[in-house]
Amino acid sequence: MAKAVTATEAGAWYRPNTKRGLRNLRRLTQVALLALWLALFLLTRDPVTEALRADLFLITDPLVAAITMGAAQLVVPTALWSLLFVAATLVLGRFFCGWICPLGTLIDLTAKLLKPPEDRFSLETHQRMQRWKYYLLLVTVAAALVSSQWAFLLDPLVLLYRGVTGGLYPALLAALPSKALAEPLRLQLTTIAVLPTLLLIAVLGLTALTPRFYCRYLCPLGALYGLLARASLLRRRVTPCDGCKAVGTDKQCRSGCRMGAVPRNQNLTQNHECIRCFSGRSFCHQESIHFDWMAPKVTKYERPLELGRRQFLLTSATGLALAPVASLGGYHRNDPNTLVRPPRVLDEETFLDQCVRCGMCVQACPTQTLQLTHLEAGFGGLWTPAITPVIEGCKADCNQCGEVCPTDAIPSFSKHEADKWSVKMGTVVFEQGRCISYTSGETCEKCLKICPTKAFNIEAKTAATPRRPRSVNYVRCMGCGLCEKACRRIVFGKPALITFAHGRGQPTVLREQPSAGYRPPER
Repeated sequence: MAKAVTATEAGAWYRPNTKRGLRNLRRLTQVALLALWLALFLLTRDPVTEALRADLFLITDPLVAAITMGAAQLVVPTALWSLLFVAATLVLGRFFCGWICPLGTLIDLTAKLLKPPEDRFSLETHQRMQRWKYYLLLVTVAAALVSSQWAFLLDPLVLLYRGVTGGLYPALLAALPSKALAEPLRLQLTTIAVLPTLLLIAVLGLTALTPRFYCRYLCPLGALYGLLARASLLRRRVTPCDGCKAVGTDKQCRSGCRMGAVPRNQNLTQNHECIRCFSGRSFCHQESIHFDWMAPKVTKYERPLELGRRQFLLTSATGLALAPVASLGGYHRNDPNTLVRPPRVLDEETFLDQCVRCGMCVQACPTQTLQLTHLEAGFGGLWTPAITPVIEGCKADCNQCGEVCPTDAIPSFSKHEADKWSVKMGTVVFEQGRCISYTSGETCEKCLKICPTKAFNIEAKTAATPRRPRSVNYVRCMGCGLCEKACRRIVFGKPALITFAHGRGQPTVLREQPSAGYRPPER
């Protein structure tokens, strides 16, 4: 046991440390980038400039890029921006987690409130749990090899965006006076997605167990950056010292590491776990911690990543085995034609492989007709977006969902009707027995006025009957759902018009005749 020392003796060891510049710069960078993420989120629906993309953070996510392109077996051009962060990690190490990740910053702020114990788990337990995220990464990659998209479950950027879009942001809006809300925002209050919200809250709440619990043990993106960091040029190194022991205190470089990247021997480093936060460097009173440019190889100064061969093979086999089972869950619980996908989505399987369930299209949709599904499309379609005419239809002159989609699951298209409406999203089915123009002879014409492509065959007004729809022109209707919503405002119970996905991907008349029959909808 170390002997007690006087304050004077302790002061000799705990001399002021001047190496705080990088730590302070990191903190400022974290706050600035979190503010940028929040600004981009709030401006998703109404961007003020095209210079900053709303999906800026997601298109630089190498896990999203790799899994999406692997599952869909195609190249997503925008996702290639993630190669910049791959290259930066090979030079600087796992800096993304400590400097850039907005969820990591929120977890750090949560830790300030919850003040979790730093040594909740024994060193042996901690090191076993560190492997979890690598096993989760292996399962995700193995699933992508057999065309299953699982990156959406725990990827930090996807998890954060979906949780805020699906629940936290609508809940915040609910706290505002109703007069302060525009109609699209008020609609959003009724569509809170509970499970994505609870998942985000759980990730933040796990911080109560130990600092950065999610980052240490569960984050698959952190695992990917950790593997890349094994070959980084900037590496943490410690000049052997025993200053903390001499004054009878804990080894602060070990106990104060939020990632637990310093093992029992404080002179070693797990460089694949170090997030380059420079905190240890700033409070080491002997200034023994250095970050040097070194050859990308394991040296005597660090502890290597240890994944057992048996566990590696077993985990990979688990991912390969579970992926087909999950795909079986992709079958719709109801008629698949009841689920209408966003504009220009042609193939359901390709869409499920490309969509990372981030919810950006939901946040961008000005009418809030795009909502996250739950099990309507089975487990394989969990949290994918769909048109919801019960809330509103998909209006003309809007391409926000295609603009913000980071993986091109919703293809980019122009606002012009010849592009957006050139292929069908679905078709509306008309039931005369529910239409008040037939059941009670009343004049309505709501569906006729709001249809942007004149998709109704109209029965002319006579002395005995009002002007009313007779049937739906299949090649003109694109399944936008605007008429269904208008009908729901008039008819009690089941409306006379219901939108189905029947005909998805088939051309409309606007493809061959761009100006034929189009007219702006009447309100």
